[in-house]
Amino acid sequence: MSTPPEPQGVVIRSREVWDKLCAVEAAVNETRSEVKTTLKDHGKQLEDLTQRVRVLEEARWRATGAGAVLGAAAGIAVQFLTR
Repeated sequence: MSTPPEPQGVVIRSREVWDKLCAVEAAVNETRSEVKTTLKDHGKQLEDLTQRVRVLEEARWRATGAGAVLGAAAGIAVQFLTR
């Protein structure tokens, strides 16, 4: 059996690998935190917009109901006045 060849080029020591892995882990954790914060902010914005839409829909239905009542009242008034 032959012996393995001598390394040529860069020799990576286990401490170097560990340090690089720690740096990658820190970067991943930072990115994860940023993503969570962004999602939470967008979730709050979505809830706010949903609530605004509900309020507008409610106002629209009230206005539609008020319009129907006014239309009915106008119809009754016209019938009363044309007698």
